[in-house]
Parts: sequence; structure tokens; C-alpha cells
Amino acid sequence: MPVTTGHIPALLEEGLNDIYGQNLARYPDEWKSLFEEKSTNKNSEVDQLVVDLGVMTVKSEGGGIDFDEFKQGYKYRYVMISYALGVGFTEEAIDDNLYMSQLETAGQMLAKSDKETRNIVAHNILNRAFNSSYTYADGKELCATNHPFIYGGTWKNELTTAANFNEATAEQAIIDIGGWVDHRGKKVVARPVSLHVPIDLEFDCERFLNSTLRPGTSENDLNALKSLNKFPGGVHVHHYLTDSNAWFIKTDQIKGLKYFNRKKSKISSDNVFTSGDVQFKLTARYAFGASDPHQIFGSPGA
Repeated sequence: MPVTTGHIPALLEEGLNDIYGQNLARYPDEWKSLFEEKSTNKNSEVDQLVVDLGVMTVKSEGGGIDFDEFKQGYKYRYVMISYALGVGFTEEAIDDNLYMSQLETAGQMLAKSDKETRNIVAHNILNRAFNSSYTYADGKELCATNHPFIYGGTWKNELTTAANFNEATAEQAIIDIGGWVDHRGKKVVARPVSLHVPIDLEFDCERFLNSTLRPGTSENDLNALKSLNKFPGGVHVHHYLTDSNAWFIKTDQIKGLKYFNRKKSKISSDNVFTSGDVQFKLTARYAFGASDPHQIFGSPGA
């Protein structure tokens, strides 16, 4: 339905001092600190796990050697989704609007909606990270205590017992990351890079990570998280995380959280000859997802 004169009666009369609402500041693309950006011209993109070789075995003198094999494992498909929004104006609404120069253009309004949508869609990957209804290549949610290995057993990228962020839980998460092994049991060199939290945890993170001494204690001990620089990428506050207690660590592992841009945002316009209406639309097509959960470690909080 187009915007008519009935939608904007105040803009049809003299006497307004100013127009407000559209001038509200918007958050930037907060998802960019988490997701690797890629472009594609396909309907979908597939990431395939290939399981590495195991460790070497002892060879007896004169004896033969053991042969190993590598094989494919889990597969994750990124399906490109179309997003769109339009706005139209009747000829009369355009003609009679006395404050058109003070309003944002249709393109500006649509661009803000596009940015907001992308932030929401991307952060839903983390907002659903502990929800077993949203699973990935190995059949588990993004953060789980029982990701299955191809050759049996499990590994975790979530605290065994859900806990709020503090000095002890952050240290335990880093220890858990340091204990990761691959599908053949070989050690994985994985390190934390950055901490990602909702606005509710910003001040706690500042105290726990940047105090010279251990925060919240009477002990004169060193703040190990700070002195060891365990989060060299810093703390990232995400206003689109919906759980006030959930927190995440991004590791240095690659090929994890990805964003595929299939069709860049495009604004189009058209005139309806019979009515004189003007229509604008913005379309985009993309996919957010996660291939390797080793890139993230999280806790939903207590």
C-alpha cells in the first residue's frame, strides 16, 4: 500500500518547525567482527569436512608400514535467501508534501532497513547457538558439549556447565579451547582472539579484563587474563545479541562463521502510469552460517 496524504496529514500544512525520527543514529555492521565475507554467483555454497590422517605407528625392522586414509566427513550448505522491502507514494502525497526536502529519500530509508536486517539475521546465528532446533553439519547446535567426532567420541565448544562470564569461567573456556583435538585425536593449536558480548556485559568485561590486579578479590594477585593478553582482538559489544548473559569467544581457527553475498543490495524505482504513484524497492540476497564450530566457543550464562 503506498503512502497517501492520509498517512502524512501533518506534512501537508504550513507551520512545522522540524521533522524527527528519521535522524536517529543506527548501529554499524556489528556482524563484521565475527563473519568472514565472501561473494558467490550460486544458489548455494557447500563446505565439506575432510578428516586428516592419524599419528604414525611403530615400524618393526623388516616389517611393512601401516597405511592410513583420509575421508570426507560432515557437509554444510549455505542457501542464499532473498530479502526485499518496498515503499510507494501516491502522486498526491508527493505533490502536497511541503517538507519533502527535509525527509530522507526512499533510498536512505530502505538502506537503513537493509543494514538492520543484516545485523539481525547475522546475530541470530549466535542467538540460536545453544538451541538444538538449529543444527549444523554435525547435527548439533553451534555451541555444544557433545560435537561428534567422525571416528567416535565428542568434543565441546561450550562450558560443561553453563555459567556467567567472570574471571574463572573465562579461564576455563580458554583451557577448554587449548585442549581441542581433531577427528583423529591430534592436538589442535587453537587460541582465543576476541570476546563477544551483549551490551549488558560490557562493564563486567572491562573490570575482569582490564584491571591490573584480580578483580573482585582482596588478593594482591596479577590479573592473568590481562597480563597474558588472552584476548588480543579485544572485546566486541553486540547490540543484537538477545540473551543478556550469553557470551562468546572467537578463536583463531578459520573457515568457521561465513557470510556469502549472492546479490548486492540494489535499489530500484518505477512509476505507475495509470495512478501516478512512485514505487521504490530494495532487494538483496545472501546467507549467514557456520561451517567449522572450532571458530567459536560460548556459554549461554547461568
